[in-house]
Amino acid sequence: MRPIVVPMLAAILVAACSAAPAASSQVPSPSGPVTASPTPGAPTSAPPSAPLPTPDPTPVSSTPANPPSGAWTALDWRDVGKLPLGPREITAYGWSGGYIAVEQTTGYDNDGNELPVTIRTSLSADGSRWSTPNAIDTSGLKGNVEIESIVEGPSGLIAVAYPYGDTCGGPPSVVALWGSSDGRAWYRIAMPRAFVEGQVRTIRGGGAGFIATGTRADGSEGIWTSRSGDGWRSRPLPTVTSGTLAIDDAISFDQGFVVIGSVLGEGECGGPAHVRYATWFSADGTSWTRSEVPDASKTPGAPLAVRRIGDTLLLTQTVDYEKPAHGWTSVDGRTWTSTGDVSKDLYWAAVSDGEHVVISREPGGSGPLILVGVDATGRSTDLAQSGDVPQATDEGPSLRIAVGPDGVLAVRSDGGASYLGVPS
Repeated sequence: MRPIVVPMLAAILVAACSAAPAASSQVPSPSGPVTASPTPGAPTSAPPSAPLPTPDPTPVSSTPANPPSGAWTALDWRDVGKLPLGPREITAYGWSGGYIAVEQTTGYDNDGNELPVTIRTSLSADGSRWSTPNAIDTSGLKGNVEIESIVEGPSGLIAVAYPYGDTCGGPPSVVALWGSSDGRAWYRIAMPRAFVEGQVRTIRGGGAGFIATGTRADGSEGIWTSRSGDGWRSRPLPTVTSGTLAIDDAISFDQGFVVIGSVLGEGECGGPAHVRYATWFSADGTSWTRSEVPDASKTPGAPLAVRRIGDTLLLTQTVDYEKPAHGWTSVDGRTWTSTGDVSKDLYWAAVSDGEHVVISREPGGSGPLILVGVDATGRSTDLAQSGDVPQATDEGPSLRIAVGPDGVLAVRSDGGASYLGVPS
C-alpha cells in the first residue's frame, strides 16, 4: 500500500507562486449540508435495509483468545489458513469489530486501455473465520483507483478510494466512498458536490464522527464533517490574524475534532518568511480554538501528523528524515505535552485500529517482518515473535499487516495464507 498522508506544506509553497488567495481572517458562518453530486454510474447512497446473513466460516485450527489491554510486547503467531479472496491484490484493515480483507482489480490492459475497477471484501470478527466474499459497487470507476483506507466512526465505516500512480497536479484526491454499518455489506456513497469540485485529501473517523480536509473549488482550504458518512457539512476554517492557513491533517475522537497545520508568513515564490505550526480544537466543527505546540520546529517542510491511540492523541513532527521525530501527547486536544524523540516511521509505516499501533518494516531480504509496538506516549518496543512466524521473501507474494481487536493479522497479497499474532 502507498501511504496517503501527504505533507501539505509543499503544495502550499507551489500554490504561493500562483498567487493563491490568502485565508480570510474572518470566520465564516457554518454552511448547510453539502449537496451530493453523484459520480456517473454511482447510485445515491442508501444503507442496506435487509438483515445481513451470518458469515460462512472458513475452518481453522483454533480460535485465538482476546489479547490483553495496554501496550504489547510480544506476538505468538498461528497459521490461520487461506483467505476466501485471491489471487489478485489483497490488503487488510483492522477496526473495533474485527478485520476486513479487500481484493482489488485495477489498472490497464496490455494495450493501455483502462480496466473497470472490481473490488470484493470479506469480514472476519477474529482474524481466522471469514465471511463469503462480497462484491461492492464500483460502477463508473476505471484505471488506477483503489481503496486506500477504511476509517471508523460512531455509526460504522467508510472505505476511501484514491487514484494512484500519477503524482502530477499534487497530492491525490478522494474519488469514491462506500459506507458500511458492520464491515460486511457496503453501499456506495454519492460524492458530495464540494468533494467533486474541490480536492479532499484526508478523511478520518472517530468518536465525534468523520472529518475531511482538503481544498475547495476556489483553491482555499476546506473542512467538512459528517456523523454517518452521508450529509457532509462544510465547516468554518480556524481564524488566523495574519499569514496563510495550511492544513496538514485532522483527527476525530470522543471529545471532538483536532485540525493540525501551520500558519505561513508572507513570502515570495522561494517560500514563506516563517512557519508557525499549531493545532485547533473544536467540539463540533462550528468554531475552533488554537493551541500552540511547545518547542515545535519552525522549519519549512516539517509537517505535523496526528493519530489516536486509545484515549490519547499522539502528535509527531519530522524535521530530518534521517533522525527520530518528536512527539507530543494530549488527552483533550487542547494541551500538548512533549514526550521527546519517537520513531520517524510513525509517519510512514504505522498501522492501527485506533487502540494499538504497530510499525512494520521489511527485513531487507527473506525473514520475518520487523514489528514494533508503539504505546500512547510514542515509545517504541520491538515485538518478540514466536510460533508460526510469517516470513517475508524476495520472490513474494508480499505480507500485508492489519491491527485489530485480536492482535496483528498478516495476509499474503494473493490470499494464499494468513497468520494471526496474538499479543502479550
